Amino acid sequence: MDRDVHSGRARAADRPMARRVLSALAAVLIGVTAGLAAVEVILRLNGYQAWHYLGTETRELVVHEPDAQLGWRAKAGSYVFAPYAAGSPEVHLTFLPDGARVTHADGDGRADSAAPDVAFVGCSLTQGWAISDEETFAWRIQERFPSLRVRNYGTSGYGTYQSLLVMERLLSQPQPPRVVLYGFMEEHEPRNVADPNWLTLMALRSKQGGVATPYCTLAPTGLLTRHPPTEYPRWPLRESLATVTLLENRIVALRAGQRTAQARQVTEQLLIEMNTLATRHGVRFGVVLLHLSPEAKAHYAAFLDQHHVDFVDCAFPLPAAMQVPGDGHPNGRMNARWADCIGARLAADWAPSNGEAPLR
Repeated sequence: MDRDVHSGRARAADRPMARRVLSALAAVLIGVTAGLAAVEVILRLNGYQAWHYLGTETRELVVHEPDAQLGWRAKAGSYVFAPYAAGSPEVHLTFLPDGARVTHADGDGRADSAAPDVAFVGCSLTQGWAISDEETFAWRIQERFPSLRVRNYGTSGYGTYQSLLVMERLLSQPQPPRVVLYGFMEEHEPRNVADPNWLTLMALRSKQGGVATPYCTLAPTGLLTRHPPTEYPRWPLRESLATVTLLENRIVALRAGQRTAQARQVTEQLLIEMNTLATRHGVRFGVVLLHLSPEAKAHYAAFLDQHHVDFVDCAFPLPAAMQVPGDGHPNGRMNARWADCIGARLAADWAPSNGEAPLR
């Protein structure tokens, strides 16, 4: 009996305590919510916005698929993009099962395995983004050298490191290409180190979720360190709260550390590694300078020459008349000029590794 009385008194005493705890928790929750709301208001007033994807109204189709090593690769199939600007034609893109873009009307180019293959690696400039298959410089070079089998492995968004990875795959095949040409632009530098701004841009433009980018850094010894694909974080409420978007951005910058400052050195080491890889396999390698500032062009020309890496300077100015209206990528006219520049060097100097005459 006494035990029941004491137990009832204890429960009665616990009820006010429980109410005080719940009240305290509610006060904390209200305070945190009010604080977050205040921070959100301040951020909005200072120009910060919640996450919003860029180009969600775009007419472009999804033409890439995930790749565990490369991050992504071209997806086999034929695609038709609506015109980028009024009065412009449709854009036709065709990709083969190995990720290469077609360079010939029959889809796969010449099937003669004895012909000296030329493989292009690089980014959207090499791939020919925003223009149709027959406008790309790789297609035009195939037309100029009909006895060759020209393959275009340029992929939108790639940097030097991803191009090296593609090159490693190509040279591991039983019948590798005899000539590999890398289309280089200055913007590959931040891509090679997964610069936070590059990761952000890739995420902003991806309607299919995260885009993972492989990257490199330099060890204290100066050697390249390879890293698996990494992507921009995707936190809940990012599309509603500027606070979440800001925190995501800060986390990405914190994780990046000092690697952004290594972008040029990493790129230089990657170029040397590409050349070394080609030499080891008895393959001719060349860098095609496509789009660089005067300072960067002078720097890389001197660097490549110093390290005995063959290259050709096709980095011409890119005025509006040479761009795709409504997009900005190089148009068919610029690709024709690149084809003339590359083709001249291809015919004169870049011969197969078996000692045959230059390609004609």
